Parts: sequence; C-alpha cells; structure tokens
Amino acid sequence: MQLNAIGLLITTAIFHTTLIAVAILLIFRLFKVKASLMVQAVNITLLLGSLLFTMIFLTEFFIGFFSGAEYVQYSFAGFAPHPSWLYPLIVFISYVLMPQIFWIEKFRTSITSSAIIILIWIVLRAINLLILESTGQSWGVNFVYKMPQIGIYAAIVTTTYLILNKRRSMSISKMKNS
Repeated sequence: MQLNAIGLLITTAIFHTTLIAVAILLIFRLFKVKASLMVQAVNITLLLGSLLFTMIFLTEFFIGFFSGAEYVQYSFAGFAPHPSWLYPLIVFISYVLMPQIFWIEKFRTSITSSAIIILIWIVLRAINLLILESTGQSWGVNFVYKMPQIGIYAAIVTTTYLILNKRRSMSISKMKNS
C-alpha cells in the first residue's frame, strides 16, 4: 500500500503539472524559442506517468477484487449505480489511453499533440466537475498540496531532459567520429 501511495503521488504530480508545462512550451513556441528537446522530455514524462498509473490501477484492482473482504466487494458492486460512475472512465481515458499516442515518435516530438491532449483533459475535467456539482459534491484546490507535486515533476522532467540531451550529444559525437 505504501508503494501505491508513492506511485499515486508521482502520477498525480505528472498529470497535474503537465498542464502548466505544456502552457509554458506553447508560449516558447509563440516566441520562436527552440525547445524541441524539452517538448520530448515532457511527452516522455507523460508516457511514463501513464504507464505508472496503469500499473497502480491494475494492482489496486487485483488487490481489491481478489482480497475477499466484504467491504471491498460491496464497493465494487455499489460503484456502478453511483452518480459519479463516469469519473473512473474519464480518468482511464485521460491518463491511460490518451498518453499512449506518445509511443509514436512523430507525436512524441510535437507540442501540438501535447496541447490537444491537454485541451481534451480540460474538457473532460469540466464535464466531471459539472457532474460533481450536480450531485452536491465539490473538490477544492489546495495550492499548498500542489507545491511538492511541482517539485517532483520538475525533477522528473529535468532528469528526462538531461538523459535525452546526453543521448543526443553521444549520437552527434559518433556521427563526427565516423
């Protein structure tokens, strides 16, 4: 359970802070700043977060479904008729299915594909918030809670960027030597 909590912190940091990173990269593109390696680092980080989220989701499902505890079985059975049954579907589409497009290199190196995914996320979150508000539930935003997430995200993207930069410089030096 501790591993899942750490994994959820990392994936939450990746998915929530990517909104900010893509906005910054779009501003860079407007001012003709070359940030192709950073775009690729952000997209690879998003793909990594998707894979980690999928692993956590499957682990929680199997632990919960096969645990044999009555509470867990009731929570699975009582989840479908609940008014916010659409939320897991929205999360699955947003965080598992859509980032899988970054396996294709053409999309992984494009800021446009990142921006389209972010816009779809915003629309899906707006739909989810409308559903939650109609049922009387609401989730507030705690910016103090977001600060560690920004630090985690910055560390992951910086590490990915440095690895990509090192790999690029090694391939350039090999081309010069041959």
